[in-house]
Amino acid sequence: MHLANGNDSFMIGSYASHNDWNITKTTARRDIYMYGNGEVYLEVTFTVEMKRKSSYFYRLFVAPAAVCMFVIPVIHFLPPSSNEKLTLGMLSQFTYSVSKAPFQYP
Repeated sequence: MHLANGNDSFMIGSYASHNDWNITKTTARRDIYMYGNGEVYLEVTFTVEMKRKSSYFYRLFVAPAAVCMFVIPVIHFLPPSSNEKLTLGMLSQFTYSVSKAPFQYP
């Protein structure tokens, strides 16, 4: 890579596009450091700016929360003696737990 021509961006030739992220900007910077004993060290810093697509956020957070927001009040309209109240409550709790499970562990 030759950065002496004043062009501070670089090309990503083998980048495979991702469904949830877009690369908006790439920059490269070359610095030269000289130490007291006359040694010269080169440092190249690459910066990649990415932007997350909003469909990812909507699909993983907003949609499950909206479904739970509409299902949970329906449980209170069912009579206390019906088995469907228990089934719907357990199903809504299970759905919420499964949708949030991938984010609980690093």
